[in-house]
Amino acid sequence: SLALRLLSAAVQRGLELDAVACNAAASACEKAGEWVASIGLFGEALLRELPPDGRTYSAVISACESGGRWELALHLWADMRHGGLSPDAITYSAAVSACEKGGQWERALALLGDAQTQGVETDAVIWNAAISACEKGQQWESALHLLQNMRQTRLIPDVISYNAVIFACSSQQQWLRSMALLDEMLLQDIEPDSTTLTSLLMEAEHHKLIDHEVDLLLKLCEAGACGALLANAAASRLLAAARPRRARVLLRKLATGGRWDRISETLWLSCEHRFGRLGATPPLRAPAPREPARPASGSAYATELNLLQYVISAAVPGDPASVCEAMERFSEEGWAARSSWSKVAGGSKAGVLSAALRGMQCVGNVLEIGTYCGYTAIQMAAVLPGVGIKTLEVVPMHVVVARNAIALAGLADRVDVFTGHSKHVLARWTRSSARSRPSFSILYMDRWGSQYHEDFLVLEQHNMLHPHAVIVADNVLWTGAALFLWHVFTGGAYKSRLVRVREVATGSEDCMSVSVRFGPDSGVRGDHRDTDAASVPQTLPHRLLRLHLESEDMRVRVFGAGRRVSAEERSEFASSMTSRMLEQMARIGIAPLNADGRELCTDRTDAAASAMGAAKRHQGRAVLLDPEPARARGPRRSPPRALRRPGEVRPGP
Repeated sequence: SLALRLLSAAVQRGLELDAVACNAAASACEKAGEWVASIGLFGEALLRELPPDGRTYSAVISACESGGRWELALHLWADMRHGGLSPDAITYSAAVSACEKGGQWERALALLGDAQTQGVETDAVIWNAAISACEKGQQWESALHLLQNMRQTRLIPDVISYNAVIFACSSQQQWLRSMALLDEMLLQDIEPDSTTLTSLLMEAEHHKLIDHEVDLLLKLCEAGACGALLANAAASRLLAAARPRRARVLLRKLATGGRWDRISETLWLSCEHRFGRLGATPPLRAPAPREPARPASGSAYATELNLLQYVISAAVPGDPASVCEAMERFSEEGWAARSSWSKVAGGSKAGVLSAALRGMQCVGNVLEIGTYCGYTAIQMAAVLPGVGIKTLEVVPMHVVVARNAIALAGLADRVDVFTGHSKHVLARWTRSSARSRPSFSILYMDRWGSQYHEDFLVLEQHNMLHPHAVIVADNVLWTGAALFLWHVFTGGAYKSRLVRVREVATGSEDCMSVSVRFGPDSGVRGDHRDTDAASVPQTLPHRLLRLHLESEDMRVRVFGAGRRVSAEERSEFASSMTSRMLEQMARIGIAPLNADGRELCTDRTDAAASAMGAAKRHQGRAVLLDPEPARARGPRRSPPRALRRPGEVRPGP
């Protein structure tokens, strides 16, 4: 913005602009990711009859590529070549990256070959972009060929190079090649990152290659607590696959190696309960609880590992309520001390979710998108006894932590944690036959809200949602779930409500949405308002679309390479987005309810069916509140607790 202001000031002072000034401003826009401003400068230069040179095209093409406008970047590339200009290495790299984003793998290979023919010195960036383009085009052989050719140019492949080839091979069921590439990485002292592990674990889980999956987890085991967590996660997967003998062997190795803990003991007892003793004697009991760990900075997953250590020390094994309460305490004490965002959906959020799920007849599985450390999966498993839960998490270490927490709660046989991004996991499920494709009665989404509608539409279009499914979405305001909210509140197929909640640690306000789908035979049209339906726009308001695009831009900045967003900037964005989302929701007649017992409409048969109660925090416990008046419901009874420990006395009236 400073570069644009300086350029504008120069024009106002009557100074004559030249190509150097325009190129400098375009380069500044490219570095800031402002592709629109970069295109504007390009047009301004043409109007002033300043012919663009190679640097101009390079900056503008790079800005469009960074902004995800690959079609525009390739159009500018063609215009540059038509003008007789010779691109440099940076321009080639931006053009190949644009092809990669657009899935144009053949054009990416052609550009890479053209660069070599023209004698342009290529670097690892352009080779990695070409390999990634082949991966997106499902061309694993071409990706592997590029990796081999890359070495011949005396370039050293890095973790990005290997990740793209591993994902290309594993997605095409070339599992042995993927594992060979992992071994090659380790031999060359290239440390696998989260993307590497996600690719391999996701494919192993999808193809039910339990032995390969366990071997991968064990290969990554390290000395200390992290190694024990990986081994526990592997044992949990073996028990879920009905492989008790290998699970016992693995757990016994933990005991003899001095890494046996409460989770290992819980898994052993669960194995005995489900499969009998099989002639095996249990190892020694887990050591006594240690002083609960405190949040600490350090490695990338220090918070999650400290949370799990706290839960291991403070919770009662086999008691879901105790595990969830320990997670909440850690969140309140740890995250609140740093005034940061808690990813544990406890407090009023847990009450709203429990209220939305209680009393419903679940005829299919539960799907959670965004496991994190397993808190909500444990909560839902406790609220819905006997119901299977599938939960998706993109970060492998979070998967390991969640499987350990779920095992400690005694729920490893009912909760399946899948590794991978939701768009990849759901895509694989959709390619299954209609008979083997999962169907869900409950959907809970807890990731960046501007992405909710993509997952939701996949589930809808492939008939993976039950006709009367309940859909709960968290953080729909500050993460800009504009497209999703528009769909469930105005589409006519859902009965939806917006409920105010507060974050556990910071106390900041947001909303959860609760929707119930109406099947074609229900005769009910979902409606969220008491206003005239004709007053609601039939197309998405441009203001909501703008909020969606702003949220997408922030998501890229938060989770993209470099993570250029400070805590203060993120907090300011959340506050502004929340207020503007509420304003736009009010424009179309959507007003949030307070989680104080007001009606939360989740009818499953007709509009007159009994409403389910909202939830609020009362004396530190999440309770359900009956919205019906006392004279209609008879004598008052003690409200059931969402997650109550065995033997705990219920609160009085």
